[in-house]
Amino acid sequence: MAEGTGDREDAMVQHGATLVGPERPGQAGGQPPSGAAPGAAPGPTLGLAPPGPDARPERGRLDRGTALRIGVGAPAMAVVNILVEPLPADPQAPVPVLATALFLVFITAVVATATTAARRLPRALGWAMLAGAMAVVLAVACPLSGHHAGVGWWWYTQMALSTGFLAVAARGLRQHRSAPS
Repeated sequence: MAEGTGDREDAMVQHGATLVGPERPGQAGGQPPSGAAPGAAPGPTLGLAPPGPDARPERGRLDRGTALRIGVGAPAMAVVNILVEPLPADPQAPVPVLATALFLVFITAVVATATTAARRLPRALGWAMLAGAMAVVLAVACPLSGHHAGVGWWWYTQMALSTGFLAVAARGLRQHRSAPS
């Protein structure tokens, strides 16, 4: 192995790359580096081969990137949406049963998204779509129902996170459906 390439090889292996080379002088295929003087000895090369079959998701499973985006994104969106929401316009007013039911559906969808995405199950995408849609519904319903006096930066933050997460889930669903089986 040429000096100085060991660290680079280790880093590539850690990131799932397939290594080819290094070629050495006297081995088949060893060519001098491009731009080298004619007759120069071939130098060591280290390249990457195209991703192998292990880089693709197993049949019927989500790819790691999609699973990570929705599995971490759903709880993160829920936590931030809850943290930025101000106190209700009337803190003494009872919470309507419908609002409680919608919030329970939202939290259930968030937990189901995270747990099924951790197992890379395709149904995580359906849960993620539900979680994103419920987050949008809840964000829109708060000021419309009078629960909050108006809208402010918190509402725009909730809408951006909710619609953004819904878009990520929809993109993941579209990619998963179009992936070759």
